Amino acid sequence: MNVPPSVTCTERVRMNAIFGLLFIFGGDAIMLYSVLNNDSVNFGMLFACICGIAAIVLGFYYICCFLNKKITVSDEGVVYTSWMAKKQSYTWDQVSVSFHPGRNAYFIFDLGGKQVKLYGYANNAQALYDYLFEHERYDDDTMRVLHRIEEEAAERERQLRLEEEADAAFWDEDENN
Repeated sequence: MNVPPSVTCTERVRMNAIFGLLFIFGGDAIMLYSVLNNDSVNFGMLFACICGIAAIVLGFYYICCFLNKKITVSDEGVVYTSWMAKKQSYTWDQVSVSFHPGRNAYFIFDLGGKQVKLYGYANNAQALYDYLFEHERYDDDTMRVLHRIEEEAAERERQLRLEEEADAAFWDEDENN
């Protein structure tokens, strides 16, 4: 397998932008409704305004989470760029990586005690998986599981090949008779 010297993987969650806009507009609507429908200041209006402000703050948080979360892996180590564009570099001695396969596959990078989750739908995730597997950068448990999965896939492929050869031999024998 041809693996590049370094791999950059970015995660951008478009739904976060949509949720952020919905929360911002929802918070604005709640505040506007509470102000327009109350003639005097009362507990209901105050509560609605607080809920509106909380929704707006949550909306801005979701918008910020829409920004890129980026991980670059190379022989020297890992460079992590958070959604606030803060870059941090780690050597492989400080990094532990695990991969959790399945329908919602994700990587967990333990970067000097700080855990970062990167989902399998991130841009270039397959190349990241291949790089980490080829260079055996996953933790021991993950490598054991991934090797077992690889061995099971190779065994299934071998069984299929044997079945195809047996079928081909049967049909060749049947055509010769």
